[in-house]
Amino acid sequence: MTIHGGNNVVSRQDEDNEEQMESAAADEADGREAAGRTDGQDGARCLVTGRDRELMALMAISRYLTTAQANALVRPGKHESVGRRRLFTLAGLAPRARGRRGGPPPALFAPPYLRRLRFRRTTGERVDLWALTRQGEALAAEVLGWEPRVERQDVSEPFREHWAVLTDLFVGLAAPLLARGVRASALPLQWDPCEGTELPWRQYDAAAGKVRARAMVPDAVLALPGARRRYLVECEMGTHSIIASSDEKAGATVRKLERYDEFFGGYDDSARQVTFYAKAFPDNWPAEVLFLVRKATRRDNVNAALARWRAERGRCAVTARAVTLDDALREICPLLGAPAPAPRLPREAEAVHMGQDDVDALRCFYQEALVALGAAGRPLPDELRATALRARAILAREGATAPSAMEAHP
Repeated sequence: MTIHGGNNVVSRQDEDNEEQMESAAADEADGREAAGRTDGQDGARCLVTGRDRELMALMAISRYLTTAQANALVRPGKHESVGRRRLFTLAGLAPRARGRRGGPPPALFAPPYLRRLRFRRTTGERVDLWALTRQGEALAAEVLGWEPRVERQDVSEPFREHWAVLTDLFVGLAAPLLARGVRASALPLQWDPCEGTELPWRQYDAAAGKVRARAMVPDAVLALPGARRRYLVECEMGTHSIIASSDEKAGATVRKLERYDEFFGGYDDSARQVTFYAKAFPDNWPAEVLFLVRKATRRDNVNAALARWRAERGRCAVTARAVTLDDALREICPLLGAPAPAPRLPREAEAVHMGQDDVDALRCFYQEALVALGAAGRPLPDELRATALRARAILAREGATAPSAMEAHP
């Protein structure tokens, strides 16, 4: 069976053969695959597959991908361990499990194509975040057919969870298209998440009596050439207030909307009636500001505040609303010719509710296990640290932790 996607033709048989090669290689040497590149210490050759090339092209578009996001894009339905092993190999990192088993070291890429960064979610879970090296950037440019914009300074660790949540939107839009055989170079969307995307405008400062230069910096700009539409995406983690309590709180949602209204409605050239938006985007496609939020309750609260703001302001140039990830995918996927994904259960619906006795039992076990390890002089194994921190976060959420016991293994 062959799938046609624009100028792309992807053979399902070729894809299956590549997956079989990949699985066999992972079993034999944790990442020894397809055609032509560098040596491991055991003399085995590391090889770059077509799937690797696609992954690097997608990473060039998105800038960063978590392990789960990378798997969703190029290995949907496969066990996460297969994708994780391959990411470690591309980054020139030896899997820990291999070292514990003994035997010859696995073949690794040197120089590597990927870099590993890390961050901790608010739940305490430790997450790997992957980015391209210079070698990866060069290969991605070859696959895409154009030079992706590169930011040389990584985002700080506190901002990386925000970036991962934002990238979920790109992954949700691209994954169903990739599954149908569309290549990264032919995705019918343009995704620009770079921090350097500044949209300049000017504002008159009445207090100072002069015009000041301003700039809007959305978290991402999503353009759909086929639909001739554009979205300016603001990823809201719920840490900012919705309505500013003072003019100093520039991050408040409604305050952002006021600046966007100036950007869309203000004139860069009054004589020619060219707005700041039209100057930044000469195609003049209709644009909308999307506040991407994580919960339906936050969405409803933001939209209520935006409605009040519009009613008080009267005439508005900006179109804006708050959406959850499911809302955005349900609306935008059909515009790309992709099926809308099934809605995910909200976290509240997925939660398992336990009685206080059950919570207390888990708390006692957690604390006593840490105390016993400390008394025996045995450190908590590194591979269990992320799970332990997540357990601590869950117990803390339930009001069940005792800080003194939790510090037995920081």
